[in-house]
Amino acid sequence: MEEYIKTLLEQVRCKKAHALIEGEIRVHRPEMAWDMVILVAAISIIAIVLHALPDKNMQGAGKFAFFTVIGFVMMLVVYRIDYSFMAKYARGIAAFILCFQFLAVASGAKVNGVGVSLVINGYNIVVSAVLMLYIPVYGAVLYQYHGTGMVGIAKSVFWLAVPVILSLGLPNLELAVILGFSMAVLLTFAVYKGWFKISKKRFYLIFWGSILLLPISLYFGTIMFYGGQGYQAARVRAVFDRSSDIRYMAKLILGYLGDCHFIGGSGFSDGMVPDVGCSHILIYLMVSYGIAAGLTICGILILLSIKVFKISVKQKNQLGMMMGCGCGMAFASNILFNIFGNTGLFLSTATFLPFFSSGGCNIVVSYILVGIIMSVYRYKNVFPKHFKLEHADS
Repeated sequence: MEEYIKTLLEQVRCKKAHALIEGEIRVHRPEMAWDMVILVAAISIIAIVLHALPDKNMQGAGKFAFFTVIGFVMMLVVYRIDYSFMAKYARGIAAFILCFQFLAVASGAKVNGVGVSLVINGYNIVVSAVLMLYIPVYGAVLYQYHGTGMVGIAKSVFWLAVPVILSLGLPNLELAVILGFSMAVLLTFAVYKGWFKISKKRFYLIFWGSILLLPISLYFGTIMFYGGQGYQAARVRAVFDRSSDIRYMAKLILGYLGDCHFIGGSGFSDGMVPDVGCSHILIYLMVSYGIAAGLTICGILILLSIKVFKISVKQKNQLGMMMGCGCGMAFASNILFNIFGNTGLFLSTATFLPFFSSGGCNIVVSYILVGIIMSVYRYKNVFPKHFKLEHADS
């Protein structure tokens, strides 16, 4: 950088202008979010240590560490990418992710009747992990419809509805809720910022009123589709009926939490809770090391989410702002769902706690999301408020 400035100033004859030119260049140069790097590095070390603890309930510590390193490298790679290309190619990238999801619905590997992954050249690509990247991409799609009025709103709702419907087709209710809620918040934020030049109050009333009616429609629709039988119908009924037998895991977790000490373990045996390395890592930590351990991990992740949102809303560039908020929603939604599932407040589901849950795809995607945020921060003083948009008919 110093060499570049020196070479540039040598081309300027007016010596008095040198200080002004140098100051402008330094103000508008790319920046590294070092505090974010340090925070994520600390989270990575804590996560690796937790998985490496000498406890027979936590397997695959070496594999977890491997994917954490891969994820950290991917974060730095994404950080170096100029995100402005999303202003042009967001819909194409979104369509590619949706094609992947459609293939998973049609021919993906299933567990308990739920499509969980697509096998590509021998590798299992987890559908729910890949779809988390759709959320910031959707933020870029919204930006492409900036200034298009109700037509843009209709198209934005289309790009929101398709992955939600496909998620229900897997069927994966949790993924559908996370995607739908996260993108609904982004669309609402875009309307609030005046992107579509429509009546805000009318939009809020119609849009969120329709969303609030969805649970009722989902309940009766699923019951009718499955004829009141089957695993998915039982799960939907369990959301509304706390006495349902399928809520046994939530009841089990509540029982464990009642015996937890604030500091120190209360005992943990093999088979008490399944998938302690991924979906139920939080309850494992609280039972094994105390409620304080779980609160600490949750606090760190909530701090990270707040920092992501703070970086995003402070961006001058509107594309970067919305993509950053998309990353924040991906983190916040998964963290909240995992906390709810691990405290018995909601059906215990196949969720993941960013950076801490095992699973190569989940780990790498967590770091890619941070990489996007760091790319947004990197160019905060470089890009203008808006890029030139060519509104397409799609």
